[in-house]
Amino acid sequence: MFKYYPLIFISLISTSAMANNTVSVLDSLKSQPLTSYEAGKNLLTSFAMLMNTTKSFKKDDDMPYFEVLDESDQLGVEITLQQRTKKISNDFCNTRLSELNKFTAHANLPKILWPNLSEDEALDIKNELFIKLTLVAEENKNFKMSCSKRLNEL
Repeated sequence: MFKYYPLIFISLISTSAMANNTVSVLDSLKSQPLTSYEAGKNLLTSFAMLMNTTKSFKKDDDMPYFEVLDESDQLGVEITLQQRTKKISNDFCNTRLSELNKFTAHANLPKILWPNLSEDEALDIKNELFIKLTLVAEENKNFKMSCSKRLNEL
């Protein structure tokens, strides 16, 4: 039995040494830089996921579905909403999109996503961020129509 003690002792020492040398994933993540753009986009994505989670709790088909779009240097949110086929038109889409100006959150969105922006930079961001509304026919999910506006147009 005593002949195995050195082997046990060496394996205990090597195991504890290996445990001390491993870096936790959180420590590794803390050392990686995050750009301001990515931080704002992550916040916007979190908001969209929160809204979609609310929809899943209510089981309500009338509630819109939110998705963050990051396309060719443009950042925006797509809102998908079901409508009856007879209502889907360009005019109806633009009217529904214009109704978003009732919600004042879009006016402050650049400063919410990137709090360190100056007022001029926040205005510039309003010229770049967009909201896209996609209407999907209740009777035929393949029939869709989209319209979009920049935040400064709302």
